[in-house]
Amino acid sequence: MIIHLQSLSQTEAFAKRFIKQVAPGTIIALEGDLGAGKTTFVKYCAKALGIREIVDSPTFTLLKTYGPPSLHHIDAYRLEGGHYAGDIEDALEDQEAYIFVEWASYISEALPTPMIELHFKHINENERELTLIQEGLLDVEKLLND
Repeated sequence: MIIHLQSLSQTEAFAKRFIKQVAPGTIIALEGDLGAGKTTFVKYCAKALGIREIVDSPTFTLLKTYGPPSLHHIDAYRLEGGHYAGDIEDALEDQEAYIFVEWASYISEALPTPMIELHFKHINENERELTLIQEGLLDVEKLLND
């Protein structure tokens, strides 16, 4: 399914609808070029969950945890081939947390299924095209029309 988000406010509204439907413990795999909106989307999801901490990219730390409720934000860009520390493995298996993995394809063999995949495409400064791949984990009608 392809979703067009034409502004940051539309992205924020979509993130709010999205995270309401996600069960803790579900992996949310995020793909897209640098600057495509992956971290911004995680920020909006965290805000919708009531997380007050500043959410930023885990590029250099690889894993950041926020909450409550617990939200793990993983950047797998430097983890190609599945070489990662125990903290990341623990985060991926945390059934109580919301788990976002940027550059998930770099550790795809380590990710449990089913999972939700979001592919971000940068159109212009504020506009994004999102491709959503999920296996019946979300109510698409509510996601698009709530």
